[in-house]
Amino acid sequence: LAAPQVDGKTTYNSYVIVPVSSDAQSIADLRGAVFAFTDPISLSGRVYPTYLVQQLGFAPEEFFARTIFTYSHDEAIRAVASGVAGGAAVDSLVYEYAVARDPSLAEKVKIIQRSPDFGIPPVVVSPFTRPQVKAELQALLLEMADDPAAREALASIGVGRFVLIDDRVYDSVRALIGVIPTSAVQP
Repeated sequence: LAAPQVDGKTTYNSYVIVPVSSDAQSIADLRGAVFAFTDPISLSGRVYPTYLVQQLGFAPEEFFARTIFTYSHDEAIRAVASGVAGGAAVDSLVYEYAVARDPSLAEKVKIIQRSPDFGIPPVVVSPFTRPQVKAELQALLLEMADDPAAREALASIGVGRFVLIDDRVYDSVRALIGVIPTSAVQP
């Protein structure tokens, strides 16, 4: 239907993060560490770091001493900040929002690697949604930034507005998913 626009962009990244005291400079330096994935089907929190490890010639279970799932990007950030995990991969938008809300996180966690830009996750509906309902929902999303109360609600979650987005921005995601085993993109 539409995609959120954050800071004027409709893209985001996967950040590989480590404790600020870590000497790691990329995911390659995390061999033998405990690594926190966010969710089994998260692009930024599982698929992308799995791709990186596979580019090094390993499966995650061979590369890391242990992997855990936090089931949220916020929890993955906290796992690294508290030392539960030696590294994690998280959604850049969630990371930036978390650090803005709790600046002390920037003293505990650092970014060591960034993915290329990915198209921001859009708002989608079932293909069985009636066309009229789909059009109404799309119009509602696109007009939110024009309403003061809705604009305030969007701002509270870091979204400037919803915009139409070309499906081609997701081609990089499709390409990435196409080069890793199916097990890395399914729960």
